[in-house]
Amino acid sequence: MSASEIMRQVSEHYDLRTGCRQYHLECQQAFTRYLTMPGYSSFYNNGFDRLQVLDAAHVERVMRQLQRLQNDDRSAWLDPHVETVRFDYRNDADWIREMYGAVLNVEMDRILVNFFQSEYMVHSLCFHRTFPTQVEDDVSYRWHRDAGPTGHIKIIIYFTGGEISGAGTEALDVNVTYELAEQGYSFPPLNERRSDLGVYFDRANIVYKPYDHCTQAGEALVFRPRDVLHRGVFSRDPQSPRYVATMLLLPSPVHWTQAHELWPLYAQQRFAGKSIDMQHGPVLKGQAKVMVP
Repeated sequence: MSASEIMRQVSEHYDLRTGCRQYHLECQQAFTRYLTMPGYSSFYNNGFDRLQVLDAAHVERVMRQLQRLQNDDRSAWLDPHVETVRFDYRNDADWIREMYGAVLNVEMDRILVNFFQSEYMVHSLCFHRTFPTQVEDDVSYRWHRDAGPTGHIKIIIYFTGGEISGAGTEALDVNVTYELAEQGYSFPPLNERRSDLGVYFDRANIVYKPYDHCTQAGEALVFRPRDVLHRGVFSRDPQSPRYVATMLLLPSPVHWTQAHELWPLYAQQRFAGKSIDMQHGPVLKGQAKVMVP
């Protein structure tokens, strides 16, 4: 099956059958802000960009909150030998809102509204701690694209730097991603995701040169997960687990601050054909899905 046919099927399912395309159009029609020229960002050419969003003091505040959650009895510690341990935590805490405000700053906002051509909202927030490992058991650490609607963005925020540990995220730009899709690596099943794409690079006659993944604490990677092959990179330092947060963004008919108060359950119900007037409908209390050890 050709790369274009696979993408057509992905779009048909996520954009049309779920109603995401119509919902996105409604959000664009409700958009009232004036779009400014985005300026240069590799996001437009490559499908991703890296921005500094948190200063050292802010990173420290978030890490203190994560440490507090880790020590909370409700966190239900999982097997400590599992490289990635997660825990669901619903929270509308001030420190999460503060982090949203810092990440979704003027520069980031300009990138997002020019991509969506509408307002946007934080659909989910996940925190991860990943221990060093020699075995890539977690499929997120193998090359993949995220199947989903055309209009969705991910932002990964790093709370530990990769200068020494090597932890971070690798990405291939949209053109290379397309070339590899033409050679047969597009949206593989989870159990067929690969760490080594050498055979596909050879077929495409292109050089393997992923985006430099070594990040600094406080940086964020914003990218189009459907259009960019990417994978997490484990820490090599046994004393330095990888701490990140992942934000999933979807279109919204209202500004993200208002959408956060109403919570994006609206979008899920809208896709199911049960529309709620987000501007005047019932208030659904803010929710963040936080995953921590």
